[in-house]
Amino acid sequence: MHLDLSSNLLSEQIPDFVQLLQLVHLDLSTNVLDGPIPSSIGQLTSLVVLYLENNQLSGPIPSSFAQLSQLYTLIVYNNRLNGTIPSFFGQLYQLGGILMDNNLLTGTVPESLGYLNNLSFLELSNNQLSGIPIDMPRPPALNIFPTTCDLTGNKFICPIPDWSMQDCGAVCTNSTTILH
Repeated sequence: MHLDLSSNLLSEQIPDFVQLLQLVHLDLSTNVLDGPIPSSIGQLTSLVVLYLENNQLSGPIPSSFAQLSQLYTLIVYNNRLNGTIPSFFGQLYQLGGILMDNNLLTGTVPESLGYLNNLSFLELSNNQLSGIPIDMPRPPALNIFPTTCDLTGNKFICPIPDWSMQDCGAVCTNSTTILH
């Protein structure tokens, strides 16, 4: 089942969709939704595509998203989401696209993202991220053209992996030096 309510000027908070357990594609993008992402979305275990971009959502990614084992595309850019990128994303083995740019995310990019075989879109630019584990491997699908990886506009502290600088535009600083 697909539900597309994008660009409808929907406002207030995201409603509860838990009665739509067969939902595969949910698009609530480009509205004026605010408040937190409801944890009940984690009960939509058939969900493959979730578009929540271009809203005014705030708060962290709900821990209930760990149940979204079929999720392939997560697009939540241009919101006010905060907190860290959940480490359980590395256990969502189907993930092929994570687009979380232009939010207020902090902390370290989870090393487990480097082991997601399908991950060909990784957009984390313009957040307040501070680290990428030096041993984090480049996700295998990022080696196949076309791919998108953007880690610019964060506050990474050195050291970070070479691939993140060369292929994704990450810049890191130590106390006195900026490295590209």
